[in-house]
Amino acid sequence: MIKWIKNSKGAVNNKTTGYKGITISHGKYKASVNIRLSVGKGKPKETKTIHIGEYKTLVEAKKERIKFILNLL
Repeated sequence: MIKWIKNSKGAVNNKTTGYKGITISHGKYKASVNIRLSVGKGKPKETKTIHIGEYKTLVEAKKERIKFILNLL
């Protein structure tokens, strides 16, 4: 599981950083996670975006996002 998180590079729609859940805006890297809320037959998919924070470097944002995901498990 940890190996998968470390190598989760290449979000198709994120051309600015190339990492899933990390965007750049005004020179700061913003980390976020999407969580699926509804599970079940016949229910529509509902997701919620949790913003983790803003960081000066891409490495910091990646580390904090991984830490956040591991704390959810």
